[in-house]
Amino acid sequence: MRGSLIRRARAMNAGDAAGAAEFIKRSSPVPDQLARLLPDVLERLISEEMLSGVVAEHIHNDDVRPQLAAIGVSGFACDRWADAYLASPAPHIDLMLFDQASRDGQEPALLSPAGIAKANAGDGLTLLPLFWLQVTDDPADPEAHALLRLGQQYFIDRHRGYRLARIIKETWASRAFAFQGGGFRELCRFPKGTPLNFHPQKKLERDHIVYTVTRQDIEANWPGTAVGLLFANEPPRCGFTRAEQQILARAADGLTDVKIAKDLGITAAAVSMRWRSIYTRFLECAPPALHFEEDSGGARGLEKRRHVVAFVSEHPEELRPYARLRRRNGYKREAGN
Repeated sequence: MRGSLIRRARAMNAGDAAGAAEFIKRSSPVPDQLARLLPDVLERLISEEMLSGVVAEHIHNDDVRPQLAAIGVSGFACDRWADAYLASPAPHIDLMLFDQASRDGQEPALLSPAGIAKANAGDGLTLLPLFWLQVTDDPADPEAHALLRLGQQYFIDRHRGYRLARIIKETWASRAFAFQGGGFRELCRFPKGTPLNFHPQKKLERDHIVYTVTRQDIEANWPGTAVGLLFANEPPRCGFTRAEQQILARAADGLTDVKIAKDLGITAAAVSMRWRSIYTRFLECAPPALHFEEDSGGARGLEKRRHVVAFVSEHPEELRPYARLRRRNGYKREAGN
């Protein structure tokens, strides 16, 4: 069976919330009340784009439904929450945030797309890679290594193009090797058995380490480190709207227009309309080397799509929410919103 196995990774959507919740409950000391609420909390945060993630699936043949193999989830923290956490760190950032999100009237710790856009165009974002969970963590299992490599690859791909100020990452001590040589600094350690601050009856089931890295850390190091790729950033030149970015991000992931429409819950005509707007924006803002002439579609239309998708894949900042007014040709609108 393993010989014919295919791994497929894709962006997480709200429909993955229940599966993601099961992964989290199997690997973490989730309090009972939060365990009941967790699928709904994840679905809401993903739907509102306060969390983003990736799903890795195992596919054995065309007749078998893909099996969930790994999930990764991240978000951006508001500065007030991040400053308070760094001053007084506590274990299980992920569960702490989910517990807070489950309570009515609590000030959100995670940024909305509008908040992300504002910070991305300002002083920078605090990235919280919350977890990467997979079906096997056995060091003797080659599949465990393959999934972990996939997680590292998608972590870089999904977070390039933002203006980051800092990253805060909590991980199991057994995965410290992935961070010690990558440019991260150890902030603190929590031994197995440490109580969770929001639910002291629950305790850590493994040793945990919290790592941090800031833009200043990266800029002070030469040559650069692996995580330094995430801090390389420049402002977007095209200023695509959020609706246009949603189309482009999925096209860059290889989705067809039919699948894009289904994923976004819009009509095929709406997808086509957004593509026309994308092409107009691209023609106005793209470098002359990538310029193409308008036509009625067909093979030439596919070439236009290929040019645009290649461009945003090489310039991921074009896919990120960004609040600065960057419209040209006599009028403006707020990009990324």
